[in-house]
Amino acid sequence: MAGNQPPTMIVSSGGGTLKQYVQAGKVEPLETALSAYPGWQSKFLAASFGDVTVNGKIYGIPVLGSQPALMFYSKPIFSKLHLSPPATWDQFLADCATIKKAGYIPLALGNAQGWPGLIWEEMLVDRLGGPSVMDSIVNGQSAQWDNPAFTEANTMIQQLVKDGYFQPGYSAVDYSNGEPNALMYTNKAAMQLQLNFLYSQMQTQDASYISQGHLGWFAFPSVPGGTGNVNDEAGNVGQYALITSQTPASVRKMAAEFLATMMPSASYTKAMLGFDEVPLTTAAGAQLANTPDTSFTKFTYNLVAKAPAYQLSWDAALPPSDATTLLANLENVFVLKGSPQQFSSAMRAAG
Repeated sequence: MAGNQPPTMIVSSGGGTLKQYVQAGKVEPLETALSAYPGWQSKFLAASFGDVTVNGKIYGIPVLGSQPALMFYSKPIFSKLHLSPPATWDQFLADCATIKKAGYIPLALGNAQGWPGLIWEEMLVDRLGGPSVMDSIVNGQSAQWDNPAFTEANTMIQQLVKDGYFQPGYSAVDYSNGEPNALMYTNKAAMQLQLNFLYSQMQTQDASYISQGHLGWFAFPSVPGGTGNVNDEAGNVGQYALITSQTPASVRKMAAEFLATMMPSASYTKAMLGFDEVPLTTAAGAQLANTPDTSFTKFTYNLVAKAPAYQLSWDAALPPSDATTLLANLENVFVLKGSPQQFSSAMRAAG
């Protein structure tokens, strides 16, 4: 791409990198590329295109499944303590207190790379202030880092830390080494906020934990007084195919046909469901009953399908340098080295 010798299509998660491609004129808007296929947008869920839309034009077709955030929990621990999945933040905190008092770890977290902690920030800021808070920042309004939703969200995160609800050493634990999941399938930790790929990872790490029905899940709870919709989601919205603008028109035409006809097809959707992917196609709804892990796939698909707003993970939505600054300042929040107000000040100054 940098050397002006691009392939016909590239795969991107959208966000800040896509904006750079659009500004450089390197990718083609799909309203133009797919003009011969009217109705192509209606074959995908409404949440599909937000993070590949720049200046009102769509640049990507989803080619892989979505990875929304949700709370996983240990059914054996919840059952032993007579708990139910909480629907509100107050219920969630009460459950955490009960779990800790019983000698279990309320929340597993592996935050060495920063992005697992970012999921907490994304969901709390959205529940408190709605998606417009971060949308404004992505669109260049750095003053929004002073929005009260950030201060409140970071205060809530630090209270979880102060109450001892995460396992010791969480900030040095690399999620990819499997330790946070192990805390769950050994019934030492009761809950973990993570993207939906935890499910397939758990199948590899301890399949019996799932086959015995020990792994549960629920949507992130509502927050009292918040203005965000309880159905809003965040995570990896999807991976998208983009058509580059510097390849021959005849080849771009072939790419457009492929994207418009193959990506939303029932056969492609079936193949993705077979790998526990969560397709962003409307065709998936009718096929969910035939998937290997029906209950989980239905749950995660419906999370995405009913989400009025679905934010791309902020470390992908922001330009790379801003994302690095965000993770560094958020780490200070999680280890109590910086106050919520200092986080907002540092991010505004960097913006």
